Amino acid sequence: MTTIIKYLTKSLNISKVEALELLSDGDVEINKNIVLDPNTMVKDEDKVTITGRQVEAKEDIVYLIVNKPSGMKDPREVIDRGYKNLKIIGELDPYERGLVILSNDPKFIELIKGSYDNIEKEYSVIVKGLLRREESKTIKSMRILNVKYNDNKTSTSMSIITKAEEPYMIKDSMRNVNHEVSRVERERIGNIILDIKASAYRFMKPFEMKSIKLLALGKISNTNKKKKTKTTSNNKNINSQEK
Repeated sequence: MTTIIKYLTKSLNISKVEALELLSDGDVEINKNIVLDPNTMVKDEDKVTITGRQVEAKEDIVYLIVNKPSGMKDPREVIDRGYKNLKIIGELDPYERGLVILSNDPKFIELIKGSYDNIEKEYSVIVKGLLRREESKTIKSMRILNVKYNDNKTSTSMSIITKAEEPYMIKDSMRNVNHEVSRVERERIGNIILDIKASAYRFMKPFEMKSIKLLALGKISNTNKKKKTKTTSNNKNINSQEK
């Protein structure tokens, strides 16, 4: 909902003074009832007319970052506002989790989706069993970092950086070396880093908008380094694992 004064200024791209003149002249109706009070509320289902001609609400253009939780089919369920025509960039299966981008800007969606396979994505991945260095060498088009074994040495966690369009490609690559993926979470798209809790969303920041557009246009490279590789005596990087 919004006030009729805001509805008119936004939909008609006019000043508040001009909107007040329309109201004071009795030209504005909501559901065929003349409106004079500029603070009268307009609901989504209301029909607003000026001298009998309908005025369509102008839609807010938004760019949102969502942390989709596991088990949720559609990340748009997270949004608690009435934004319309939101499209998903970086779709995830119901039991995959992490960063997705939502927008109702057709030009932005077309630009990013058209170049999505040229933009780096970073995932936090856990597989069953111990991923060995010789196995990782056979996995092409993916950088594997921060490899750690759990205390019982029954699973391996890692970061995977790839331009692969869909997370199932990670699952397929791991399956080819006899490791089943038990968890995959997208933590980065280009230079946009997941920094909100599961089932939360936020508006994209101006520098994020600029960087992902430049990435899609090929004018900058994927330079974000989200994590530093750490090694300990118990949790070794894959490059120092014994064969």
